[in-house]
Amino acid sequence: MVKLAIFGVGRIGQVHAQNIYRHPNACLDSIYDINFSEASIVAQKFGAKIKTEEEIFSDDTIQGVIICSPTNTHTDLVIKAIASKKAILCEKPLALDMKDVNNCIEHLNKTDARLLLGFQRRFDPSFKKLEESIRENKLGNIHTLIISSRDPSLPSEKYLTTSGGIFRDMMIHDFDIVLWLLKERINEMYVLGSNKSSPDYVERLDDFCIASVMMKTEGGTVVYINNARQTTYGYDQRLEIFGSNGMLQIENNKRSSLIVYDNTGVVSEKPIDYFIKRYQEAYTNEMDHFIDDIIISGKTPLISAIDGKYSLELAEKAHAIAIGKNNL
Repeated sequence: MVKLAIFGVGRIGQVHAQNIYRHPNACLDSIYDINFSEASIVAQKFGAKIKTEEEIFSDDTIQGVIICSPTNTHTDLVIKAIASKKAILCEKPLALDMKDVNNCIEHLNKTDARLLLGFQRRFDPSFKKLEESIRENKLGNIHTLIISSRDPSLPSEKYLTTSGGIFRDMMIHDFDIVLWLLKERINEMYVLGSNKSSPDYVERLDDFCIASVMMKTEGGTVVYINNARQTTYGYDQRLEIFGSNGMLQIENNKRSSLIVYDNTGVVSEKPIDYFIKRYQEAYTNEMDHFIDDIIISGKTPLISAIDGKYSLELAEKAHAIAIGKNNL
């Protein structure tokens, strides 16, 4: 039985706790969270113990840790996990700046520690099928990639203060998908950000609620990404990739595929209203990969710290351009 510990039991931490609980060959041994009351509720629900950081890292029977705490704590926890020889599943981004990312990578390179970075979209069945189709050359030469990502509700000021901003916190998922699908580096980038209809605190944090990025890869593929922090109609997650042999699309997931036609018009369900629901199967597959493949079978993680470094590089460049401090 694989024994695991979780740092941080907010919304993502609780998703991971549930997926550990349902896995036949794993158990959630322990939890650490600065919010003791929240940690107590989750620990009781899943039969786990509340432990300190030191107790978790010094326990040789715990084989892996899942890091879901705020991003500014990731580097310290990752380095401690590496030193204690535990497998690591760390939520994105690996850190808020490149110095800390490189520090983590330096520690990883000195050991045989294995780290899986939590870009869960790669484990979604639709994204996996699309990536397989690209590898099978069904599109021929890829001309354009368009990604739309829009969240249903604006995060709180407290969350945005430590999130790293829309490019590091939100669009970094899209940057990862671009690099994963196209397998090419970016050599041109144009960025716009806006706070139209946004609360004052977003601009005070040098952040944006609307962001658009246009890029060109070294091979000539044009990429367009648009993000918004808030919609009125649910979690909007779509992708279109167009090539010389055709086009592939991923549409929004809905609660049902029912479409009603009558004399008032044509009506269908809104998109699922929360990213955790949209990517429920992806999170399950991600945890299965961490337990079955990485810990039990000793396989190489499908998403590495280097992948996270490349995505963060793009996020940092996009942020710098958006606030007028840099050009690619």
